Amino acid sequence: MRVSDTVSRLAGDEFALIVYDVHGLADSETVAHKIASALSRPLQVLEGRVSITASVGASLSPDHGLEPDFLLRKADQAMYAAKNAGKNKYVLTE
Repeated sequence: MRVSDTVSRLAGDEFALIVYDVHGLADSETVAHKIASALSRPLQVLEGRVSITASVGASLSPDHGLEPDFLLRKADQAMYAAKNAGKNKYVLTE
């Protein structure tokens, strides 16, 4: 993430990111791909390797709303749609 972005743990394995200067679907897909790619790199843990996947749901302001709570709720719904679609998926809220 860049210095201008914000990452916050919401609960358990759920995180929220506020990413600035994202303009439309193409930019948000690029960000989601970079996040999923970075997280999918295997990690050496003790004597083994661990890999994780990310289900990414995104909402864009002002396209999907202006209020932070509303945008977070829409991104959460999109994230669950991504989880239901399979591993390492990205869904932009409608």
